[in-house]
Amino acid sequence: MKIYKEMFARWKKYSILLCAERNTTPEKIMTGAQAWNIAYDLELPKEAYHVDKSINDDHIKTALKRIFPNAVFKN
Repeated sequence: MKIYKEMFARWKKYSILLCAERNTTPEKIMTGAQAWNIAYDLELPKEAYHVDKSINDDHIKTALKRIFPNAVFKN
């Protein structure tokens, strides 16, 4: 995974907090689209692209799969 360890830990923390605000948990996120919506609400892709130009959507998707373990990503 290309996402830095510290960045991933922060993303996971923020994702859990946002889910709690929305009365859900990361485990209840069932689709990749829902996971990406949360990521965009938190501006995670923007941060990743800013920190390291070599990070791409596949790297972010890998991190999202770890944060949202039940989400099914179609592609």
